[in-house]
Formats: sequence, C-alpha cells, structure tokens
Amino acid sequence: MLGDLRRFLNPRSIALIGATAKEDSLGFVTLTNLLRSKDRKIFPVNPRYENILGLPCYPRIVDVPGPVDLGVIITPAVTIPRLVEECGLAGIEGVIILSRVDRQKGWEKGLCQKAKKYGLRIIGPNSLGVIRPSIGLYATYLKDVPATGSIAFLSRSEGFSRALLDWAIDRHIGFSFFASIGSMVDVGFAELIDYLAYDYPTKSLVLYMEDGVGEARKFISASRTFAREKPLVVLRTGETGQTTENTRTHASSMVGREEIYEAVFKRIGALKVQEATDLFNVAGILSAKRLPQGNRLLIVTNTRGIGSMAANALLSLGGELATLSEAVSRQVQEIVPARRRSLNPINIGEEAQRETYGRVIAAVLSDTDVDGLLVIFTPQGCVTAEDFAWVVRDAFMKTAKPLLVTMVGGKEVKGGRDILRDANIPVYDTAEEAVRVYCFLYRYKRNLELLYETPKELKVEGARAKGDFAHSFRCLLKDGIGRLNEEQAHRFLRACRIPTVDCYLTRDGKEAVAITREFLGYPVVLKVSSPYILSRPDVGGIVTNINSEAELEEEYERLLQRVRKNIPEVRIEGIIIQRMLEKIDYELYLGAKKDKELGMAIIFGMGGVMVEILRDFSVGLPPLNQTLARRLMEETKVFKMLFHGYRGKAPADLSQLEEILVNFSQMLVDFPEIQEIDINPLAVVDGKTCALDARIIIHEGDYCPHLVIPP
Repeated sequence: MLGDLRRFLNPRSIALIGATAKEDSLGFVTLTNLLRSKDRKIFPVNPRYENILGLPCYPRIVDVPGPVDLGVIITPAVTIPRLVEECGLAGIEGVIILSRVDRQKGWEKGLCQKAKKYGLRIIGPNSLGVIRPSIGLYATYLKDVPATGSIAFLSRSEGFSRALLDWAIDRHIGFSFFASIGSMVDVGFAELIDYLAYDYPTKSLVLYMEDGVGEARKFISASRTFAREKPLVVLRTGETGQTTENTRTHASSMVGREEIYEAVFKRIGALKVQEATDLFNVAGILSAKRLPQGNRLLIVTNTRGIGSMAANALLSLGGELATLSEAVSRQVQEIVPARRRSLNPINIGEEAQRETYGRVIAAVLSDTDVDGLLVIFTPQGCVTAEDFAWVVRDAFMKTAKPLLVTMVGGKEVKGGRDILRDANIPVYDTAEEAVRVYCFLYRYKRNLELLYETPKELKVEGARAKGDFAHSFRCLLKDGIGRLNEEQAHRFLRACRIPTVDCYLTRDGKEAVAITREFLGYPVVLKVSSPYILSRPDVGGIVTNINSEAELEEEYERLLQRVRKNIPEVRIEGIIIQRMLEKIDYELYLGAKKDKELGMAIIFGMGGVMVEILRDFSVGLPPLNQTLARRLMEETKVFKMLFHGYRGKAPADLSQLEEILVNFSQMLVDFPEIQEIDINPLAVVDGKTCALDARIIIHEGDYCPHLVIPP
C-alpha cells in the first residue's frame, strides 16, 4: 500500500496551497474551515501573500518549515501536476485536490504516476474534500459543515454530495466521516472502506455511486470486511436493463451492468436503496442491529385508514402480514373493543387509553409468529403524543425485535417524536416510509446471510477432459471461431456434469435419418444451427414432433428453405437433430455473461421463447454453493411452481437443480474462456432437469481473473 492513510486523514499539520485573503473565495473558505481545529498547524501557501488571517503565508510548499502531513490544493488545473510533484519532493504524506479538472485531458495517469513515485496518497481531483467532525478536520470549501454523528458517507460526485450534505444538515443528521473523492486517481472506495472498517466513530457507511468502483476485487474485499462488522448502505444510479454489447445471447440481452451490481451488493452484505431519503433512515436503524428474523410485520394503529395503507404497502413490497398465535390473539381480543377487532392491522381506536397501547404492544411482541412491529399514532382521543411515546419507549427497551413508529402530524406530535428519537427509536412521518424501512431491514438480514457463504473450490473430476476442452477452446480461437456449435456445447456440458438431451449436428436429411434410426428413435426435433440466429422460432428454424423417416427428410428440406428465405445471407452450419421430450413441465433458463468491470455473472429464471419478455430472472456471482444456488432460485417467481408444483405438474427436484447450478458455477470457474452462455430451455420433466439447447461464446482468458470473488 502506498503511504499511510491514517496520517493524512488525521493530520497534525496541513498546508493549504491556494489560500487567499479574498472573502468568499474557495481558498479563503477552505482556510477558515481548516482553522476550526485549534490543535493543528495550518500553513497557507500562496506567493501573492505574506500572511492571511494572521498566519504567515509561504510562497511554495518547499518553503514551509517543519513536516506537513496533508496538503490541500485549490488552484487552477494547469498548476496541479507541478504542485503534486513539489508535495512529493517535500515528503508530504497525502494530498487532497479540490480543484476541478477536465477528465478528458488525461490528467489521471500522470498524477497516479507521481503518487507511485513519491509514495504519496491522493484524493481527487474534482473532490469536495474530507470532513471528520469528531476530530475537527474540515478539509473542504463548503461553507456549511455537519455536526458530529456516527454515519460515514462516500461518493465520487460533487453535485450530489453537496446537495445531500445540505439536506442532511437541515435534518440535523451528523457524520463521522464525509468525503467526495472525485476522480479517484489514487485513493478510491476500497481504501477508504478499509480505513472506515476500523474507525471507531463510524457505526455505518453510506455509499453513493454513479460510475464504477475502481478495482472491483479490491472494492468487494474491502466491502465484505466492513459489512461483517458494520452496516453498508448503497444508493447507485445507472441504466438498468441497457447494454452496449452485441446481443449474441439472451444473457447479454437481458442483463446489464446494473443488474450485476445488484448481485454484487447482495453478495457483499450491503443494502441497496432506491431513494436518497432512504439512505440515512436505513443507515441509522441498521446500526442498532435489530434485524427481523423474517418478513412478518404486525401493525398496530389508532386509525383504520392509515393502518390499511401500511398493510397494502407491506404486501406490495413483498412483506407478509403477521398472523397472531391463538394464545396472543385471545389476549388482544380481551383488550381491544369487539367492534374494532381485526387480525392485522390491529385498530385499537381513537378512544384507546395509555394502558391499552402498552398491553397490546407487549402482547404482540411476545408472539414468536411476529418478526417486527409497526405502531401508528395519530393525535386524537385522550392519549397525548408524549404519553404514547413513553409507552413505546418502555416496550422498546424490553424487546430485541425491530419496533418502528409512525407519528402523523406536526406540532401536536413533536414532543413525542423527540422522546423517541432521544431513545434512538426510529420514528417516521408516514406509514409507507416505515414499512419500506422494515422491508429494507429484512433484505439486509438476508444479504448478511450471503456474506458468510464462502464456497470452496470443488475438486476437479476428469482433469484430462478439462484439459482436452481447454485445448479445444484454444484451437477454435486460433482458427477465429468464437463459439461452440450445439453438438460441441452439449458434449461440453455433459463433461461438466450438467445433464443434457443428446443431439447431433447433421449436414443433410439422409444423415439425420441414419442417426435417428441408430441412436434416437422417434419423435425427434430439428433445429437450425447458426452462430447468427439467436431465436430459432423467429426465422422458422425449428420443427417438433417428427414421427417418421419420410416426414424427417421432408421437414429437413423445408426447414432449410424457410430459414434461407427469411435470412438469405445467413451462414448455416447444419441441422441439429435431437430426441423430443414429449411432456415438459417447466422451461427454465440458465446463463452467464462476463462484464468487463465486474467479471462473470450467473442468470437463472423462467425460460422458453418468452424469456426476454417475461424477464423473470435473478443474477448471482460465481462461485456458488448449495445455499447460494437455492437463494438464486428463490429470488424468481417461477420458484413457487418449482417448489410446490403447478396444476397437476410435479415439483422440481430442487436438490438436483441446486447441483446443476453449482456445477454450472464451477464450469465458469474452470473455463475462463467462456464469455457468454445460454442454456434455454433447461427443461424439467417429472421433476428431473436437463438442458435442451445451449449456446456458448468463448474468447481468450486466464484462470480466475474473471472472478471478482475467487473460490
């Protein structure tokens, strides 16, 4: 590691290069911010001044007496390379560059080289700076700075960071660490996440991301380490569902970088939120480490309408309304008036007394069938907001379950809100906001489970076969062939312990008849084989249920004619013939694609000709074990059919399906040459699963660098 982040993130001395005496200038505001700390030596640097704000001002950084831990640069862009060089010669530990630099002019490479040359750490350029209220470090030109808190914030964006900080200050949200790191020519997300994992004032971390993460492996390793001890919350903007690649497979058509980022965040134990307002709501409550064991929420309200809104919001977000046990249900019925009895939400009415709230809340929290509780209060009846808050506070202290509160109103409920917030009890203005946070809590708990799943590398069976296929890949690539034909693909999948239905590549109808007679039997399926045809039905390139030799020869020629008519210039390798499965219960999809930044990703979901229309799929990262494979399946809608069966169809053998996914994952680990792969459909017949069609795209590759999580 170049240099030591600890020294320049907690500096004893700071030189501000570009300090000025002009009030409201960025150099002046930055200097006044640095002077907030009385325990550090501050050295203004600017050849135009002899002193600023009573401090001696030095012409150049080399003229500053004594050692300097941190240099802060806020000068025109053209001066930055020279100033960074001078900082390196002066032995400064680190530099924060607040100046704006045009990223198109290639500054990054030169600055990175200077960092390596001098062992200098650089944050920026295009940075808002670094703020650490707990130690009085305000290395920024922002006029308004936050109070001390326990949340750390990292972002590359100047604009969003500035707006978010203003929003947080207005809502009295404090920070332990706030940094806008700009262009990331040296110090990036990974290094700062590593640093914050051991920063005591930091209890949770919020990341805002627009662009990439830098080196993906370093980011993932640092994030996994952090998330084992502290909550990590991410807000990322991107172009979901859009890809810039040629879509040679369904995998590349359906899954873009944003879907892979979603899989990354799940695997590292982070929680991704959709809205800026959720960032701090969630970060604060997660640091309390009260996580639900399930998604079953009980709602207690004193007004029916808002309770119903909360219930609808919960169901729309995939949560579940808790059902009380018989014993607790009887307790509640004894407390709540008969005309207001309902299972969930429980409407205790506007006339409810303070004691009523206490007894109902205590009863439902004691129920093992309840994973969390939302209590909704509106100012009506005889119970004041303060009385309500003290009841909730008492219940909160006696339970380990998540307890969330919605208090609807303004001045009438302010006193109650203050009581709850002083006790670190989450309180929200709307029921929908509270429900959304509860669902985030459950998702976070599920993601933490994935964090601790570290698949071992499987023992390679059939090492000779593996070597043979690796050699075949090299030969194909040498000949300029970037894919396996379907017969090769099926043979390869079988060698990787993925069951398939035998298929043969034929050149004419007579060969197809001979192969069927000797190896397959009727009925059979004919499928055109071409590297340029992704969807065979779209071009008339498939015929099913062929039952005789005469029919086979006739349909063989018709298929060729149809395809050539629909795509006259297409190159056809031949016709695949395959034994037909007469009854398929479920058609699934299993595929993978390699992203240039994030490596290989696995896609599983509903398959068939409607795969890209239905878009019922989930994305995961290899390597997988059985737990991770099961989670990948559970995140799809089709899983319910696979688990329970559907309309007389048998459930799938989920153990076999898990094994297929794990073997598929290991195949991707073993063969880095694979760029994209489709298995569609992956057919389930009477519970058992096998691959019918496969398309495999290959390119040059080395062992494992394509995996951001190594086995």
